[in-house]
Amino acid sequence: MNNAHITQEIEERLAIANLPEDIKEAVVIGLTENILKRTLIVIAKILTGDEALVFTKQMEAGNIEEALTNITRKHPEFNALVSQTVEEVLTEFTDKLR
Repeated sequence: MNNAHITQEIEERLAIANLPEDIKEAVVIGLTENILKRTLIVIAKILTGDEALVFTKQMEAGNIEEALTNITRKHPEFNALVSQTVEEVLTEFTDKLR
């Protein structure tokens, strides 16, 4: 799941596509930050110490795709965990709106 997919999921789930661009952007950025933080917690839970060091070095070097590819290769459940995290964040947000 990439940023474009997450943005699309947020817009569709919250039905905000027709809002003014600045408001839509603020909502998407806020939720994306929350999703990223929660995803980093998921990553921390599944990586071993050595894997975490490699991941951190790759991220710091800007090799995001390589880092994510390595996680997915070693932990096939990673994409499902990210999807689950996105779902949880959006559900929590929409529940608060009710």
